[in-house]
Amino acid sequence: MDTPPVTNLKNIWDCGYDLIDPSMYHKFIGSLNYLVNTRPDIFYVVNRLIQFLVKPWHVHWVVSTHILRYLHGTIEYGLRYDSNR
Repeated sequence: MDTPPVTNLKNIWDCGYDLIDPSMYHKFIGSLNYLVNTRPDIFYVVNRLIQFLVKPWHVHWVVSTHILRYLHGTIEYGLRYDSNR
């Protein structure tokens, strides 16, 4: 997926969808949070999704899988640290 992650998450607080397993969501968001070190383009949306670790809804899972598809489509992007400087 070549589109950037969803950044307009203002209306997600009470979405009315089903709740999902918090432990599965916590592991997935933790992995995305680790990737933020080399992929700062997903920092904002991952930070917003971290706010829902206690009570994640299905829509949060959909947004997080959108990030995964975005990362798959932009695998060549990233930060490179040069040790010569």
